[in-house]
Amino acid sequence: MFNFSSCSLSRSLRFLFLSCLLVTTSPIFAKVAEVLVLHSGHQGNQWTRDIQKGIETQFEDENIALYVTYLDSYQVLTEQALAQYVDYFSRKFEQRDFDAVIVSGDNALKLVQRYADRLFLNTPIIFTGIKRHKKSLLNFTHKISGVIESENILGTVLLSLSLFPETHSIYIVTGNSRESKITTKSIAKFSKQLSQNVITFNDETEVSLKQKVSKLPENSVLIFDDFSRDRNGQFVNRNTMLKSLIGVSKSPIFVVNRHDLEGGVLGGLVISGFTQGKTAAIKVLDLLQGVPIEALPVEVNVSDKYFFQYDEMLRWNISVEEIPSGSVILNEPATKLHLTDSFTVALFSILLVILFAFLQWWKVHKIKLEKLDVQRKSDRIEHIFNISYDFVFVLDLLGNIKNVNQTALNFVEQDLNEITGLPLWDTTWWYKDHDSQQRLKSAMGVARLGNQIRFECLLFDQKEKPHAFDLSIQPIREGEDDTEITSIIVEARNINEIKSVEEEVRKANKRSNLLLDESPSMLLMLNAQGLILSCNKYGCNLLGYADGELIGRNLVTLYSQLINISDLKEYLENCNSADGLLLSREISYSTKENRKIWINERVRKLADHDQYFLVCENITERYELSKELNYRASHDYLTGLKNRLFFENQLDTYLKDLAYQSTPYSLMYLDMDKFKIINDTCGHQAGDEVLRQIATILTESVSAHSLVARLGGDEFAIIMPQTELIEAKLAAQRIINAIGKHYFLWEGQHFTLGISIGLAELTDAGRGGVHALSCVDSACYTAKESGRNRIHVYEEDKQEELRREEVVWVNKVQDALRDESRFCLYAQLIKPVDGESDYLHYEILTRMIDEAGNLAPPDKFIPIAESYNLADKIDMIIITKTLSWLRNHPEHVLKLDMCSINLSGQSIGDPQFIDDLVEILNNSALPLEKLCFEITETVAIGSFSNASKLIRKLKKLGCKLALDDFGTGLSSFGYLKRLHVDYLKIDGVFVKDMANDEQDMGIVKSINELSHLFGKKTIAEYVEDEVTIEKLKEIGVDYAQGYHLGKPVPIDMMALLSDSMGD
Repeated sequence: MFNFSSCSLSRSLRFLFLSCLLVTTSPIFAKVAEVLVLHSGHQGNQWTRDIQKGIETQFEDENIALYVTYLDSYQVLTEQALAQYVDYFSRKFEQRDFDAVIVSGDNALKLVQRYADRLFLNTPIIFTGIKRHKKSLLNFTHKISGVIESENILGTVLLSLSLFPETHSIYIVTGNSRESKITTKSIAKFSKQLSQNVITFNDETEVSLKQKVSKLPENSVLIFDDFSRDRNGQFVNRNTMLKSLIGVSKSPIFVVNRHDLEGGVLGGLVISGFTQGKTAAIKVLDLLQGVPIEALPVEVNVSDKYFFQYDEMLRWNISVEEIPSGSVILNEPATKLHLTDSFTVALFSILLVILFAFLQWWKVHKIKLEKLDVQRKSDRIEHIFNISYDFVFVLDLLGNIKNVNQTALNFVEQDLNEITGLPLWDTTWWYKDHDSQQRLKSAMGVARLGNQIRFECLLFDQKEKPHAFDLSIQPIREGEDDTEITSIIVEARNINEIKSVEEEVRKANKRSNLLLDESPSMLLMLNAQGLILSCNKYGCNLLGYADGELIGRNLVTLYSQLINISDLKEYLENCNSADGLLLSREISYSTKENRKIWINERVRKLADHDQYFLVCENITERYELSKELNYRASHDYLTGLKNRLFFENQLDTYLKDLAYQSTPYSLMYLDMDKFKIINDTCGHQAGDEVLRQIATILTESVSAHSLVARLGGDEFAIIMPQTELIEAKLAAQRIINAIGKHYFLWEGQHFTLGISIGLAELTDAGRGGVHALSCVDSACYTAKESGRNRIHVYEEDKQEELRREEVVWVNKVQDALRDESRFCLYAQLIKPVDGESDYLHYEILTRMIDEAGNLAPPDKFIPIAESYNLADKIDMIIITKTLSWLRNHPEHVLKLDMCSINLSGQSIGDPQFIDDLVEILNNSALPLEKLCFEITETVAIGSFSNASKLIRKLKKLGCKLALDDFGTGLSSFGYLKRLHVDYLKIDGVFVKDMANDEQDMGIVKSINELSHLFGKKTIAEYVEDEVTIEKLKEIGVDYAQGYHLGKPVPIDMMALLSDSMGD
């Protein structure tokens, strides 16, 4: 059996005229009964599918050949449309003599009533899916019986009162259709029996109804019956209307139709299409058994089952015990996966996939630039590290060498590669002095315990000459609280000169002053109270004082921090000259100009004197270098946030802490939306400024104890300690709101920003920080695929199910590519705004048949094709099929003005595809001026060079070009001037509401005027009513496309349409 159903990115309307044929073969020894099922709605309509399923279930074990076709319309059919259907069916079924015909819905009933004698003479008719007693049934001249829908609104009202006994008011939405007016009268009758107020919404527009529902008082319930027409008689998409009411209602919502059980609806006593179909099939079986149709009365099929949504039961605190026995609960956990099928999600998902390949390239390119910048800074720091006067050794915890500065290497004339990984005490500097080796090993043990140690020793140069060095050994700590010791740093200062100075002081006071003044260190002499007795010239110059100006001042007055004289005296008393103890510390001094410098201060008490000698070395450069190195190791240079390495280490620490915490942690992964557009439009400086502003917003939007980090590119992460998921969701929403309100202005260009957030609650250590970060990264990707600028909470089962579903769809697309006949051509008309045309202009659309014979939704297979680089193969199949079809219909081509074909971003970026396309067109005998190729604005700007080359080649062949979805890509009209296209298709997001939205009207008008200024014609998309047509005429738009002018239909219908146009 092959069933053909239409697919659309819209949430409410479906395409016109699809047919399917089911042929079953019975055993050769039994007669096969033939039954035709004629549906008013399309196969994608849930009510229609339920009825069909009921019919098929009843016929499952019967010897019946079932033929199924769909009128694909719930709107009023014109006489012309009815006539076209009749002509089609008379040709299709002229060789068939059906035993019975089942019709569902008003339009199918209308067609059979009007033309039954021509199509199904003497064939009994069974109807179903008809609301209440239609007058048309009374005038029916054919043999009929059937099943009438009868919605039990009173039963749903009583259900709502049983669940919400405190209810004061009951609001019922019925709309303004003919059936709704009958329902309103029924409501008026039973409302008199209730003590609650019953208010009916049956004279509203979409806007007024939404406003009233948003303001419903407390202790009220809302029951949705129908809203297919508003008070002006305009057709309304009931599914879209119901979803809008769900979004604004603060009261529980009940429904009476099974297919209205959307997310956000609590439940109801609903009527089942399955039961309708099954009952109709039973009547057909009775007919086939010989029961005359006159003996089969028309039945009224009332609501037959209670249905509830699990999430809404939780929301309204309703337990299973409170609902009627035998009720069906939908979407219980771990049983069904809830999928969103909204227009916005599908549209933005497709745009995201188109941009994905280019975004990946840019991210890699940007990372390379960042690495280059980091490398330059690293080289500069490495240079400072290597020219330091001190020897600097970086060791692991076992004492093995990790890094050595060039000053130390030059001292022994060795290369770093020769000594990396060796214990420091086994190298040239130490191996000649066993005592120094032992002291170094002992000091390493002290440093591993977290303490700093300083001592003097002898180091040997390349000529094995000993030098006295002052060694400072201390641990290097990492982590947010600097608690984890990861390395040991050894700093060695050559103190040969200091030793000489000390020796000379002992030997000759005459020479001491000269030596002191020439010393590259500040040398001070203090008494026991801390008063300065002398200071060398270097020290005076370093601090900015004149010679002798420091004499008599207390040393504490030179310190930048507040130190009491008593503390200084106690410090000096600890120095015992008899033991040769050398005190050392790093402390900051203030110069005369109040400039802060860092000093390595070494103190020794002079023998036989109550005086103290200080050797003070300026270590400001080394201190700042060390500070900079520590900062760079844990921070992002651009935003000042913590970097990825620090974040991942801290995340592991937090996960370990969860074993001792009762409150979970929450983890966010944030990725900016459309960041590449700002970089491409304004340059990297603008992009860097955006990242800095985003970093500020993130920091201000979460609590002070949260950890915010930049992971790289435009990706950020946040750890929220002791924060439950509901609180984290609020924080994430604050971030989205804050960024959404933030406007980025750069050189006169104005941008709005967005961000997608993946969120997870951490309750245990799990598989570690890397896995946790991967999970929220996956959730963030899902948020982007779902439309961007939103939050997605990671749920392991759902993520795995999504991955499995993606694999299934990849296989489906690849199977279809191996059998090109499974790709179908559809067409949608494009008409002049100012009236009818004698020539056809339409756009080719793609449909795919899956392995079961069903039409696969485009929002399923197109994103998969884009994601797995299969879109260019589909494009080539569609182009080849279109050219072949046109070649086989030369008379149709004579009536053709323009045939538009879409090209994907992958096709535009593939030079081989472009060469193949040009070759095919060159070899075609078709008039190429009647072919138009469409590319989206976002793809054209994102791949401007490739798009320009393609446009030039196609224009050279005579083809036309159109820029699709114009207005949403944030591109400037400077690009438009350089893209030599013939048509601009104004994006439907601006067109569909322009009749009621002045801003949309202004945007459409501006695009139209500027397009005409550039000599390009305009096509308005998503035109859905006559009011919009009038507005488009008013501002001078050239063409219009949308459901108001014609739904997509199989391309063969275009041939019929051109035939009907005459010469």
